[in-house]
Amino acid sequence: FLMKDPELLGDILYQQVAAAAPQLTAQAAGAATDVLISGAGWALGMVREAAGQRIGGAGSKMLPAPPPGSVNPWEGPIESTVLQQDTVMYRIWGGKSGKVGTWLTPTRPESATNARSSLALWSGNTAEFVTEVTVPAGTRVQIGRAASAFGQPGGALQVQLLVEPDPSWFGPSTPLR
Repeated sequence: FLMKDPELLGDILYQQVAAAAPQLTAQAAGAATDVLISGAGWALGMVREAAGQRIGGAGSKMLPAPPPGSVNPWEGPIESTVLQQDTVMYRIWGGKSGKVGTWLTPTRPESATNARSSLALWSGNTAEFVTEVTVPAGTRVQIGRAASAFGQPGGALQVQLLVEPDPSWFGPSTPLR
């Protein structure tokens, strides 16, 4: 009977997706619902698996979804992957942005001005410091290009940790000029 009422089916599936993975944004839950309606019923199981603790390795914690109305930080395709080996990345920070955080870049910026511009940093991040971060194998990340935001052009490669980072991953900081 649900197939005769696609709107009701959509509502029910949306509620199931939202319940299975509460950290999803409304847009992501809607997209998953669209996939389900198109006949890929296995997607709900995958969403439930994605919401589990297995993402990012044992003992990892999923981060909350960004608040509605947030700036889209990505331009172009995004790759979601689990690191196969320990990987050195860089955290750019200063001002209202702290040393430990989930946004990194695989390339050390040449200057604070370059970092603010190419990573499209918000005005609260003064890019005064750079910290080498050793992200351990088994960590789930998203990799893509920084979108234009906050009056900055973006375009640099950026990495978002999809787990709460351990402060021990973050080494000493040096000034970024």
